[in-house]
Amino acid sequence: MEIRRESNTDNLGEELYASRDRADGSKKPAFDRVMTVHPGDRVLHWWQRSIIGVSVVAEHPSESDVAATAVLRDFIRFDVPVTRDDLRRQTEAVATAYADTRGDSRWSQFALQIDHAESESPVVHGAPTTYFVAVPPALVDSIEGLPSRLNLASDLVAAVPEESSRAVPRPAFEADPERRRAVEKYAEEVAVAELKDEGYTDIRLVGKPYDIQAFRNGVELRVEVKGSSRPIDAVVLTRNEVGHASEHDTSLIVVDRIDVHLTDSGYHCTGGHLRRWDSWVPENSDLEPLQYSYLLPKE
Repeated sequence: MEIRRESNTDNLGEELYASRDRADGSKKPAFDRVMTVHPGDRVLHWWQRSIIGVSVVAEHPSESDVAATAVLRDFIRFDVPVTRDDLRRQTEAVATAYADTRGDSRWSQFALQIDHAESESPVVHGAPTTYFVAVPPALVDSIEGLPSRLNLASDLVAAVPEESSRAVPRPAFEADPERRRAVEKYAEEVAVAELKDEGYTDIRLVGKPYDIQAFRNGVELRVEVKGSSRPIDAVVLTRNEVGHASEHDTSLIVVDRIDVHLTDSGYHCTGGHLRRWDSWVPENSDLEPLQYSYLLPKE
């Protein structure tokens, strides 16, 4: 479980970053813990005194002289977080999980801070004062609603791509619907600002089968917009988007590397890198089928 300070949401759900050394020069335990993760591992995220979401480890961790890092993917923010008050209402079950994991070095740093854990009156304080900690299955099972929330990431875990000697461009998916909407909306805002700077007026957000319609000197421009918080070399297109761009003069604008911050009011986006292709036609050789419609055999 990643444990964030309330003011720190940089790259939340995108990366684990554990600095190496304490002020006295000794190595931080969280550094070693981040180095133990594997692709496909699920990572819970603690922020604002709650378990707010889950992501999946995308790549093997790496280390430098200053930190251990691991790339994450497919962050899902829970519709209903597991709050500290929720945990306190389940103190007995949490304390039992704590007792059951004593003596096992994997869980020597327990994932929740409990005072008087072995007494008749234990007190759950929340997350411990560390950046990253392993969560024992016994604790997950003891917290009401947490196993079902983790199941949201089950299909994503199964989707870890196999390593290949041939690099195949893959689109980056935003698993969290709220985050995806924020990224898409921001990408459109960046695209509109670009068109205004070029003298386009009467700019309209269309939605389907293309995103933006704009006019300059009476000449119409149709624009398809794609956004991502990651550097991308492929995007997802619907059949209608491909068909429209093949039949109408269309520009493609991609805004990637968008910085996404989680705030009290939701996701806030900044930055981004804009690329543009005018008179864009998606060629069949550049399209890869991601899904099929299968006709069931007759009974």
